[in-house]
Amino acid sequence: MTAYFDQKASELRGELSPEQIDAFEETLLADMVLVCEAFRGEAGMEFPPHLRMLVYQAMRRHMVTVWCSAERYAGPDYEDDAAHVQGLRDLVETLHDGFHAAGRAGWKGGDSPGWPRVEMRDRFLDAVGVPS
Repeated sequence: MTAYFDQKASELRGELSPEQIDAFEETLLADMVLVCEAFRGEAGMEFPPHLRMLVYQAMRRHMVTVWCSAERYAGPDYEDDAAHVQGLRDLVETLHDGFHAAGRAGWKGGDSPGWPRVEMRDRFLDAVGVPS
């Protein structure tokens, strides 16, 4: 988990173009939605519901990307790209803390945003008879 968020923080260093900011948001959005929704309703597997809502609230507070369509909307009114990047840095820090809380809450994924992808891959390989 720390490696994931360290990588995200490093992606926000330096000056970013608007296109790079958009790509960062879209990737982070896809990763977090996967974590929050992949095993929803599956006992012992789903991301803690009370933390899911906190993740989504933090993302709405700091991102200008719409959830379903990944289009821009009139979300946070950052005065410039530097303020936008700082908002994303704040978001990454908040999400990092949230994933520590998920690990402490006993989520099967521990505190790793990458866990759902590994679990889905393993399930697929088991289903087709390939050892994972």
